Amino acid sequence: MTPVPTTPVNTYAVILVAKGETLAVRHAANPDSKPIDSLPYNAKNILITGQESVVNGQRWVEIQRPGGVTGWVYAFFLTQFIPSVAFCADQATLSLLASFIKALNEKDGKLLSSLVSPVHGLNLHFLQAGTIANYDQAKASWVFDSTYQMHTKISTR
Repeated sequence: MTPVPTTPVNTYAVILVAKGETLAVRHAANPDSKPIDSLPYNAKNILITGQESVVNGQRWVEIQRPGGVTGWVYAFFLTQFIPSVAFCADQATLSLLASFIKALNEKDGKLLSSLVSPVHGLNLHFLQAGTIANYDQAKASWVFDSTYQMHTKISTR
């Protein structure tokens, strides 16, 4: 068992896992390793031990579950957890939102690209059809100059 600080500086939350689904906690840092536990799609306050491993280009982190059990999860599905009150009051968040609004208003692909997560990209949700389009940094840089149209089937019922 890997020791974890008693007062964690950062805790994490599960992201990008569909409602009702779970994230496998595995015995080893490998997608083929036996699952030993799972985290619900909305799990929060996950403790990371500090151990990391990269397997086939995927970053895995070791977590500690309540009761001291440790296991490995694919880090793509975790993000630092910040309570909503603290997140919304954070000047960095406000600055990011202001830059995002500016990028949209000015149709500035270069600025938009600089705001896109290099790990997760930027998901745009098309509300009428429920379609999600993911833009990486390169695609976000030309999104305002593109003539590509997203075709979605919209029900008239």
